[in-house]
Amino acid sequence: MRGPEPLTLTLELARAANADCAEAFVFAPQSYVLRGPGGGFHNATLPWNDALLSDLDAVRQPGRDPVVVQRLGDRLRDFLSSTEWPVTEDKIRTAVGTADLKSPHACIVMQCNTYGRSPNR
Repeated sequence: MRGPEPLTLTLELARAANADCAEAFVFAPQSYVLRGPGGGFHNATLPWNDALLSDLDAVRQPGRDPVVVQRLGDRLRDFLSSTEWPVTEDKIRTAVGTADLKSPHACIVMQCNTYGRSPNR
């Protein structure tokens, strides 16, 4: 018997400045615009730095350290705290709270500055 379908959430982000130009990325704190669940837009700032890049690389590795995963999750929560994220986070907590560990119950997709371009480009 199969469990309930996983909760799937898409976080649609775009840089607030030069969103249509991938080459305009600056390795410094950057403001982003996040589309909320109701279609409205919210601003959030992500402080890009070496520690963030290191954690992003580490969570992609097999046998990743759960401490790094938690730290990255905390950083993402801080980044999204000025948006409608707390409501979305409650939905995730409810979905994960019903999980049986054999199947995923929350899937989060982050789309950043794609604007019709293939994410593989």
